[in-house]
Amino acid sequence: MGAYGKKYPFCAEEGSGLTLLEAERAFQLLPDPPKVETLNDYIVMAINGDENGFPFFLHAYEERLNRRIRGFLLREGFRNTESDRLFDYKLACVRAMLEVLPSYDPNGGASFLTFAHYDIENAMIGQRMNEEGGSFASLNEYKVVRKAGRLYRENHEKTREAVKAIAEAEHCSEQTAEAHLATALKNRSRADFYPRTERDDDGNIFERDPDVSHDDCWEYASVLWGWVQAEWVRESFEKLSFREQTLLEKRNAICMTCGRVSDWRKRVAFEDLAVLFEGSGASGAERAYQRALEKMMKHLAGHEVFHVLQLRLISQEKKNKKIAAAVYSYWADYDGDWGEIRFDFLKNDTEITKLADGDFTKSQPFAKRAIQEIRAIENDKLPKKLTVPFWYEWEAPQAARERKLSCNAPRSVSDRGMIIRWVD
Repeated sequence: MGAYGKKYPFCAEEGSGLTLLEAERAFQLLPDPPKVETLNDYIVMAINGDENGFPFFLHAYEERLNRRIRGFLLREGFRNTESDRLFDYKLACVRAMLEVLPSYDPNGGASFLTFAHYDIENAMIGQRMNEEGGSFASLNEYKVVRKAGRLYRENHEKTREAVKAIAEAEHCSEQTAEAHLATALKNRSRADFYPRTERDDDGNIFERDPDVSHDDCWEYASVLWGWVQAEWVRESFEKLSFREQTLLEKRNAICMTCGRVSDWRKRVAFEDLAVLFEGSGASGAERAYQRALEKMMKHLAGHEVFHVLQLRLISQEKKNKKIAAAVYSYWADYDGDWGEIRFDFLKNDTEITKLADGDFTKSQPFAKRAIQEIRAIENDKLPKKLTVPFWYEWEAPQAARERKLSCNAPRSVSDRGMIIRWVD
């Protein structure tokens, strides 16, 4: 690495353990690497024989990698990420990227992160497999067991229905499906592999024993409440009227004070909400609910808890009684000017005729998400209006100077390689 060194060196004190800061900034370099237009430029440097290329890439990508790992662990039910666990997952992802790096072709039309996307995901799943109490012959076997557990939950933990669903999904016998389900249920009850540390009242660090008293259960409420920024959610919720608060809580079966989630099947129907507030029937209660939801989303978007994309159908063209083209306007986070996108379903391409706010940096993720949403809908079912809350991690496209963008996350096989033409 020559003149480059670690920006946050590991503490050499014996018994101190790995701190969260060290785990989060393990790949940061001092001084900062030279600036480049995209992360892919660092990968090209590495392919061309520059030994600093890949460390430069990790330095720039580390923050996004941290978020991706935390998102994965959150879906696995871990509200807090331990420093050792985060570091181990990062090393697994780095190893996967190094393995696929020699086979990456920069001229293939995809960025390295797109090329290595599934390998990084498999690395995290493989690391999770190593933490499990069971023994698996391969990663594919572990994925089957994970799918069995998911189908068990989706079938409301009914064994017979779950076994049938697993057998149908895996094209196997019900006896084999039962074995997969049995393995999945065993792996749901396990002690934490990594030690958890806390501070006492005097500020001293101590190791907390794992809690194994909640076998075979998922604390969904704590996971959900840890997933969102509870402070902003409560603040936005308090800005609503009592009627709007009641509509959201009863319809969504969740307590906005503590985050407790009730059985979704027992949520209050719109007919009952109309009776509760003496409204004009179920349709009136549904419209009031949608207005309350829109109002709360606007508050949350203002705090950047998530981003909100709004789409409106401007016009459409038909050929042989089928929709051949459509024009949508899109709005980013309830702010600024509307952008405009034209879809040509016959030629399978898209023209962004006007950027929202005229700002490429802000508009690009929204335009990309708008294209994905519309492309995922059948042409004869195109909505007149659509509101989509979402999260994104922004990265400047490699071909920005050429005024074109390759859609790296298509919703269907037919969309792969679709080119978006920028029209001045």
